Amino acid sequence: MEGPKIKRLYYSTKEISSLLGISPQILRSWEKRFSFLRPTKSKSGRRQYKPADVEIVKEIQRLKNSGLEDDIISRTIMNNKYRTTSDREKIIERTERQVPVRDIIDELKEIIRILDSRDL
Repeated sequence: MEGPKIKRLYYSTKEISSLLGISPQILRSWEKRFSFLRPTKSKSGRRQYKPADVEIVKEIQRLKNSGLEDDIISRTIMNNKYRTTSDREKIIERTERQVPVRDIIDELKEIIRILDSRDL
């Protein structure tokens, strides 16, 4: 008896590597080169790729195989007209999350200074 296919929440590096025929080293190098490819990490520090991450890896692989350079691949994926707005927002949000905490603190201090200078 065959039931409905169970959808995975996360995939390991090993699973992605064997599924797509990419070495784990290549996958890790792509994480460094492409800011929008950021898998979450488990409590033990292992990478966990969501299904959306798998789609991004597939797209990078396809574009790499067509001979495109990294900067063109980045722009293509970020501006991909076939990607939904919510996916693009998730990628941008993931990239923005990497803003140093110091920059956020400085920006908040500036906001407080502006608010304090207003007559309320």
